[in-house]
Amino acid sequence: MENKKVRKNACAATLWLATTSLAVGIVFSSAAFARSDDTITIDFPEQSLAQSLADVALLSGRTVLADDSSVSGQRTAALRGTFTLREALARLLAGTGLLAVRAQDGFVVRRAGAPVATHGT
Repeated sequence: MENKKVRKNACAATLWLATTSLAVGIVFSSAAFARSDDTITIDFPEQSLAQSLADVALLSGRTVLADDSSVSGQRTAALRGTFTLREALARLLAGTGLLAVRAQDGFVVRRAGAPVATHGT
C-alpha cells in the first residue's frame, strides 16, 4: 500500500514537472531532513530518470533538482537495496553523463563537466 502511495505522489510530481520548461524540480520538505549518511530502502522498477529522481526525493525527504532537458527521455535500470541518498543518485545517474552535486538541503543534477554556478556571479 505504501509503495502505491509513493508511486501516486511521484506521478503527480512528475505531471507537474512536465508542465514546467525551465527545470525539473522535486521539492519535498520534511520536519527533519535526512543526514547525508542516513540510508533509504529503495525498490524501483526500470523507469524514466525523471520518475526515479521524483521517487528518491519522496523517499529521502530531500530536494533533488534537475534540468528538464537533461533528464528527458533518459531511463534507469531497476534499483533495489539500501543506500544513502548520494549512493542512490550515483547509481541512478550511472551512464547518463549526469552527476548529483550537493546543494544546501539536497542535490542538483547537472551534466558532468558543466561549470558550477557560484553565488553572486
